[in-house]
Amino acid sequence: MTTLGSTLVGLPIGFLCSLAAWWFLFHVMTPHIEFSSKIIRVNINGALRYRIKFKNSGRRNIIDVSMDIRMYVKGFYKEYLNDQKVIMLKLGISHWPILNAQQMKMTIIVSPNKDRLQSDIFPQDIPSQIGDKIQENCLGLEDLLQLSAESKFQVVAFAYDSFSGTRKAFASKEYKMGDIVNGNFCSNSLEIDDNTTEC
Repeated sequence: MTTLGSTLVGLPIGFLCSLAAWWFLFHVMTPHIEFSSKIIRVNINGALRYRIKFKNSGRRNIIDVSMDIRMYVKGFYKEYLNDQKVIMLKLGISHWPILNAQQMKMTIIVSPNKDRLQSDIFPQDIPSQIGDKIQENCLGLEDLLQLSAESKFQVVAFAYDSFSGTRKAFASKEYKMGDIVNGNFCSNSLEIDDNTTEC
């Protein structure tokens, strides 16, 4: 086979092999995280907190797992009811060095940070019922969700596959008011234990 013929044959084969390797690395050798479909409401020493559960649903360990949560609220400003405000919420634990295959974890969503909200650029436009609760440091997650039917929050996680080193981002569903329930999670799943179904 001539040099030209070898080149014409080798180029597409090399391209296809590279494409297959890329697909395998970024679609197979990647971390996998699943989130619970519901949020559990709990009372801790008189303060409302919210539990979310997640799982490494892959077949390998994942490492350097980090997570944050942000809320999108309409109706926060009484003069700008259609404007959407983004509020970063605090998690009780937001970093895990390693999560074994199929392992599950829970973390707590803490109420919106008072100092962050008090430093808002339009404090005079905050509805009085929200402003009063900010001052009393008792503003809860559900207080903000009740401002608008469009209010929601979402969890975003980043993790590395322990074998390939591939990093991937994961986003939960957009949680709304109806996704917050009382109860407990099943010990071996992401489902709610309602004592009526086998967990």
